[in-house]
Amino acid sequence: MFELLLHLDTIRGHHSTGVASVKGEGDWDLVKKKGVPWDLFDSKQYSTMMAGFSYALIGHNRAATKGKVNAINAHPFEFQDVVGAHNGTLRGQHRLPDHTQFEVDSENIFHAIQRDGLNDTLAVLDGAFALTYWDKRTEDLVLLRNNERTLYFCYSQDRKTVFWASEAWMLSVALSRNNIKYTEITDVTECVIHRFKFDRTAKGSTVEVELERFEEFRAPLPAASPFQGNAKAKPTVPVQDRKIKQPRELLKKNVEFTIDCAQYTTGGVRYLSGRLLADDSYEVRLFIPPDGTLWKELLANYDTIWIGHVQAYADYSGALFLNIQPGSIQEAVDGGDEDDGELIYEGFDKRMLTEDQFLDKTQKGCCWCAGPATILDAPFIMWLSDTEHLCADCQQEQGVKEYLKGAV
Repeated sequence: MFELLLHLDTIRGHHSTGVASVKGEGDWDLVKKKGVPWDLFDSKQYSTMMAGFSYALIGHNRAATKGKVNAINAHPFEFQDVVGAHNGTLRGQHRLPDHTQFEVDSENIFHAIQRDGLNDTLAVLDGAFALTYWDKRTEDLVLLRNNERTLYFCYSQDRKTVFWASEAWMLSVALSRNNIKYTEITDVTECVIHRFKFDRTAKGSTVEVELERFEEFRAPLPAASPFQGNAKAKPTVPVQDRKIKQPRELLKKNVEFTIDCAQYTTGGVRYLSGRLLADDSYEVRLFIPPDGTLWKELLANYDTIWIGHVQAYADYSGALFLNIQPGSIQEAVDGGDEDDGELIYEGFDKRMLTEDQFLDKTQKGCCWCAGPATILDAPFIMWLSDTEHLCADCQQEQGVKEYLKGAV
């Protein structure tokens, strides 16, 4: 049943898979692998881990948003007393302790829980999250979420086991196909910590749950400005705490970003708000037709990384905003390890391309001589559009020079 859940959950993430097996004494074994669940199931490490008794199993399928695609960045993440998985993307990782040390925001969350405890972590946790983790200090299995992510659970009919998943239908399918009778599937209540308790000393004991409501973090509003929206605004960030010290460094460059929600300016103009991937102290703003095709696509794919051209910026008393040129927006290909398609070739408008993307966009050949392009030609190509280029030789032709001069 557990393995079937991981199979079904692949639709939510196929970049890597991980499993933590909590043992009877409260410690755990952890196996993570780049790729889909069936790759993990074929590994010797997984077989060895599953051969022993598992008091609790935490599985996760990752769809990469921050950090390279590799086994290290796969969930669950472990620290001395905590092992867990996170679904979501943070807007304010800089508020978490030691944030510059973590490539993946999810790992930073569990570092904070280990160091400062859950309540102090929630007090500064800014973004979308659904968390599942085991804390051996209290011997609790903890589930919680905010309104930006889903999480569902149910019990076996005898209440000796609890099951959970990101989507309710996954539980229904996995349990039914394995002939497990179960209670009603319900959602993990928004902003309520669910601590599941197990009596490991009593054979056949039932699962109990303790509930505790928490207040979701709300970013303080900066001083009123013509750039400020009426929803969650980004607080000021001291220059020394920014990864990118000066916003002008980003002007007229392509950047990677995610989209979080729709907001309004104080003047009532609706726009999409997101975060710069390289430094989430910067808010990204897109002023595009509301409810149009691009608007809907960006909002629907909240876990997708996008690339766009910075056409303007504002640094208002430390509150940082970047306006992205709508026509430049495209989905980013994860830059992960080199064999995953690293973005190393420059294309039209300085957009970075993988090798496959470069070959696809140059397949028509030079638009003047129709000569083929290879990877070795990449540094010398002149791009005229997203799929049109001039080879190095043709750029020296007098006729081409006159054409280009006339086009300018």
